[in-house]
Amino acid sequence: MLDFIDENKHVRISVLCFYLGLSGRTVQRWKKEGLKDRRKNAKKKVVRKLTAEEEQKIYEALCSAECKEMNPHEAFNYLLDKKIFF
Repeated sequence: MLDFIDENKHVRISVLCFYLGLSGRTVQRWKKEGLKDRRKNAKKKVVRKLTAEEEQKIYEALCSAECKEMNPHEAFNYLLDKKIFF
C-alpha cells in the first residue's frame, strides 16, 4: 500500500486513504516507523519458550496426585524439595 501511495503522489493522501480504508495517521506512522506489528496480542518470537514436551512434563507434575490439591506456590516448592526441576 505504501508503494501504491508513493506512486500516486499527484493524489492527496487523504483521498487515497479514504478509498483504501486507512487513516492518514496510519500512513504517516508506517512511513516513519516501518511496518512492524505493534498490536497488543501480536505474535512474537519468544526466545526461551518451552517446548511441547516440557509443557507436558510440567502439566503432568502439577496434575499429579501429590500436587493437585496445592496452590501454584506450594506445588513449586514441593517439586523443588523433591529435586524436580524443569
